[in-house]
Amino acid sequence: MIETVSPEMAREWLANSRNQPIKQDKLTNYLQDMENGNWKGGEEGRAVILDNNHIRNGFHRLHAVVKLGRPVNLLVERR
Repeated sequence: MIETVSPEMAREWLANSRNQPIKQDKLTNYLQDMENGNWKGGEEGRAVILDNNHIRNGFHRLHAVVKLGRPVNLLVERR
């Protein structure tokens, strides 16, 4: 389901998950797409996957939302 994910939501999900190394180039690409209006909101089929509120996929996208500082539409799958 496409959800509007706020920076606060992204921070909360990230806080409940294990940290992993940030790939700066990946984060920068996501952030630039979000800033420039090129973000497709999950239409590309890659979901942020939450398993009991732990991130299984989408770590860098959520960090980009936090860094952007405003809500972004993301495809979110909850398991």
